[in-house]
Amino acid sequence: MRFLPIENDQMIAYLKPGPAGSHDIIVIVTLDPARPMEGILSYHPDGSGAGFRMKNLMDDSSSEWTGTSHFIRLEPNVRPFMIFEREP
Repeated sequence: MRFLPIENDQMIAYLKPGPAGSHDIIVIVTLDPARPMEGILSYHPDGSGAGFRMKNLMDDSSSEWTGTSHFIRLEPNVRPFMIFEREP
């Protein structure tokens, strides 16, 4: 497990690498129980900036992530954390 950079000191993001770099799991949580928090998460599986698929394990949706910077918004009463899995 390793922490990932996120541009908000009231949020924590960490990565649990999958076998051979596939199926990485990313967890993002807010430390503020009262206010919505936003931050830019820095992550790319190989650093190239090429697109890759991420599955939101909270609602089973998938989306294409590109680049290395990703906007994240957490709301304490709605979604105080997010869990993503990188799809192969």
